Amino acid sequence: MEKIWNQFAKKHENIFLVLCGHLSVGHKSLKGENGNTVHALLADYQGLDYGGQGWLRIMKFIPGKDVIEVDTYSTRKNKFFGKEDGKYSNHEMNDFDLKYEMNPN
Repeated sequence: MEKIWNQFAKKHENIFLVLCGHLSVGHKSLKGENGNTVHALLADYQGLDYGGQGWLRIMKFIPGKDVIEVDTYSTRKNKFFGKEDGKYSNHEMNDFDLKYEMNPN
């Protein structure tokens, strides 16, 4: 992630979201060289049973609220992520909102 950030993502004002994954979950917001906010989302559940239990990220873009709702859902368990769901059980890393201005004037 660091190489992609330093050599590419932080240099471009139109980049607002970076999706990546490797053995963990998380998210953070970074400032690009042009003052733009870039949300970096890490999601990789491969360390859980059955190669990740079918967990995937669902992102809902809501322009009227300037927010991206992020939820984590398992197709294998047929449910959204909860605190009881293993080593990545930090609920705030699996169910959160991101502010993003979608209709700039």
